[in-house]
Amino acid sequence: MQLHSLNYRLELTDSVVAHSSIQCPEKLQPYLSTLFASRPNSSSYYSYWPWRGASADDINGLLELVANGSTDTDIRSDALECIIQSQNTTAYKDLYEMAKNEQNSEPSALSSIHSRLLNEGYEVSIDGIKCLYQKQSYHIQFPNDYLSPLPSWITRNHKTWNIEHKNDICASIGGSSTSKCAICGNRLHKIINIEDSLGLFGVHSRVKLELSTCLSCLGWTEPHLFYLHDQNGTPHCIEYLGDEIQPDAISSPLKETNVKISPTPKRWLNQDWGLSNSRENLFRIGGAPSWIQSPEYL
Repeated sequence: MQLHSLNYRLELTDSVVAHSSIQCPEKLQPYLSTLFASRPNSSSYYSYWPWRGASADDINGLLELVANGSTDTDIRSDALECIIQSQNTTAYKDLYEMAKNEQNSEPSALSSIHSRLLNEGYEVSIDGIKCLYQKQSYHIQFPNDYLSPLPSWITRNHKTWNIEHKNDICASIGGSSTSKCAICGNRLHKIINIEDSLGLFGVHSRVKLELSTCLSCLGWTEPHLFYLHDQNGTPHCIEYLGDEIQPDAISSPLKETNVKISPTPKRWLNQDWGLSNSRENLFRIGGAPSWIQSPEYL
């Protein structure tokens, strides 16, 4: 941080700030004023992530900058982005009220806040601002020999591939479902089958849960597919009412294996596709999403 306070920047120091902002943002909180001035990683999409560890005083200072009409435009924009990245619903409510009051002078302010919050997994509704994901996530732990030999771009020595927890959940992945695709008539491909899902992942009415889809049709014949789960947790295709269509190519099911589902340690609750650089395990259930490009809500 001393280097940043002197505006002396190195690729290494920027990298430390970037990874700290996602793994332990609270450690950066005492240095946020320095980071606001020096803007490490300023050309990257994660340049505002250090404010995920912002305190109430930090947020109030940023809100004052946004509310002050005489604030420099660039500084005001930076302060706004810092608030958006704070993951603080109270700050979001204040920002939303501010945007409502500015509707006459800035008609696009409200819709801009809506879209920015959706990018972070938050929704503005009649009940207020709510988070669209549960905070706790779970990592899927694969057998060591599941991919053998491993592709050269994957390493399995990262902690997220080897999480051990006394409350591990048993599950299986791969293989074919007993249910059929409404489009092509072939059996669905199992993504994951969880034997004891009640109370987990937002599931409150099914003990067993099978997540399956048709890898031959999804994204090829139809951009989106929807399913309804019966009392046994088995999926059934819904909404498609067209004629049966054979896809251009038939996909094989994923390789079958038993897996463990482990609660994610605090350090890895937030992960990023780009910063993980193929080192981290991004096979997760629940928790904050890790977008490859930008979010899409159906």
